Amino acid sequence: MTTTAPATDLAPPQWPARRWVRSWPVETVLLLASPVIAFYVLHIRSMARADMIDPSFYTAYAQHGQDLVLRYPTSGMYYRVRLGFLLPARAFYLLFGAVPGFYVFRYVLALIAVVPAYLLFRRLFGRGAGAVVVAVLLTSPVIFNAWGTDYPDSAAVSYLTAGVACLVMPATTRRRRLGWVTAAGLALSLAVHSQGVAVALVAATVLVYLGVSWRRGRQLLVEVAVLVGCVVVVTCVLAVIAHVVFGTAYNIISPTLDASSHLRSPQQLPHWWSSNWHWVYGRDYLLAPPVALAAWLVLQVRRRPSSSLTERTVLGIAGLQWVVYVVLQFFGGKTATLEFHLYVSMLWPGVCLTIAFVVVGLCRRLFDRAATAWLPAALVVAIPLLYRVIEPLPSFGMAVVGSVLAAVVVIAVAVARLARGARPVGAVAALLVVAVILGLTVGKGSYQPHLAGETGLPRGNYADTIGGDGQRQVDVYRVTSELHTVVPTARYKDDYLMMWYPAHQGAVLNLPTAQYLWHGKSLSYDLPHFSRPDRAALARRRPPTLLLLSKTGSEFPTALAALRPYGPHVLRRAVLTSNSIHVHVWVLRLARFDRPRR
Repeated sequence: MTTTAPATDLAPPQWPARRWVRSWPVETVLLLASPVIAFYVLHIRSMARADMIDPSFYTAYAQHGQDLVLRYPTSGMYYRVRLGFLLPARAFYLLFGAVPGFYVFRYVLALIAVVPAYLLFRRLFGRGAGAVVVAVLLTSPVIFNAWGTDYPDSAAVSYLTAGVACLVMPATTRRRRLGWVTAAGLALSLAVHSQGVAVALVAATVLVYLGVSWRRGRQLLVEVAVLVGCVVVVTCVLAVIAHVVFGTAYNIISPTLDASSHLRSPQQLPHWWSSNWHWVYGRDYLLAPPVALAAWLVLQVRRRPSSSLTERTVLGIAGLQWVVYVVLQFFGGKTATLEFHLYVSMLWPGVCLTIAFVVVGLCRRLFDRAATAWLPAALVVAIPLLYRVIEPLPSFGMAVVGSVLAAVVVIAVAVARLARGARPVGAVAALLVVAVILGLTVGKGSYQPHLAGETGLPRGNYADTIGGDGQRQVDVYRVTSELHTVVPTARYKDDYLMMWYPAHQGAVLNLPTAQYLWHGKSLSYDLPHFSRPDRAALARRRPPTLLLLSKTGSEFPTALAALRPYGPHVLRRAVLTSNSIHVHVWVLRLARFDRPRR
């Protein structure tokens, strides 16, 4: 016997589902194809530019993590435990190869985000609204930029979107409700194990959910137990799989805690967190979350019918997540949640859901007819399509133009609200909301010189995510992914490997060298000039294997002669090529430091 969910549980649809897609097979095919359609129609940049070295460390662990753990057992602990990203990325790499595996994994991540979000809006408002939230997610430059690298936020944005949607999903029976809660628990747990900063966002999500559901008594206790059980199960399963795949310790929690303590130490903190707030100028995308939330709040004024409990819960989650980020950045948390764009991206699941609710609320009259139910989604897509054909937006400052644009959104929504849902007014207001938030996101912002107390962390650059190229990044990724196939695998624990390459070629060679963790594992970047510090580094590290890299390889014979006292033997030679990218590689075995298998 099934039991109907209590009335205080998440609400049924407010508006009837319109059959603008008349068969579920067509609907399913369109939903599954939506990421591919968006990628090609909007001409999404194929890979994001790597403006820092960190994403390539995760690429390395996904592709040959066991070898790295064996070579450097005390290094990279912070990176190797991002298992919510690393283990799936490893699986797709093994199944499809480097570049194809990258894209197949991103397709799966896109489905993880859009399918639960679509089902949520479809159940609340109908298929047209489901198409709106899919359109919002798949036209977001921030989301696609996150998917475009191997930084773990690429997985976290999808898991967070799925987790929120599943947690608030309307259900007619307790059994189905527990099923959605279980799915939410799994997704949110994977988000935490993808990026440690996601802990704050998941905590905000669960806290809001508990706050709006506390009257459900025993049922809520059961759901909390399910969520806790999911965290425990996911953590244990990931730890076991990582031990089997990478040979790592079962403890996958303390490396993140240790890294957090290290990065907050007095010596490290100035490198990763700014003591002043002037860096906010020029980061206009930071206005998008509060502008979207403000638009939704204005829309609620005397709204008839009022928003459902589900909608208020999602907006409460998005709002609290933003507040938590602000507190961590500015009020004692000393974490670059807003300063570091790869952390900021994890706010965008809430931002996208908020924008979708605003568009649906403004265009609600259009959903009353099957002939017009698709128009709101078309309005959402029209803005980025228009952006594709115009010149890049001019730079503008947050303090002036950005604030004016934010005010335009609030005024447009207020006018639409006063118009009592008139179709043309609501549609125009929805267009303005989408256009302004896209403009804030892709606008380059005004240039601001770094001041004392600023870290210089890279700002998000989303201007060419839509309509961009990215082929050079694909070429570098392909070459980078081939390097470890040239280097022999580690023969024993601490089978140390070091690298040597010309400093002036670092722009090309930094990412390939990241395959072997880069930090502290290179000579003095002045190939082929062998210096006293280089001799000291070799004596200290005693590497049996030395990797020479260059764009031309012309420096290698001189370098080999300089290394003669160490008994160098050229083990392998290769030229890794992809279009205009060429990396020459020599693998040397240094007899002086070589030792037999233990």
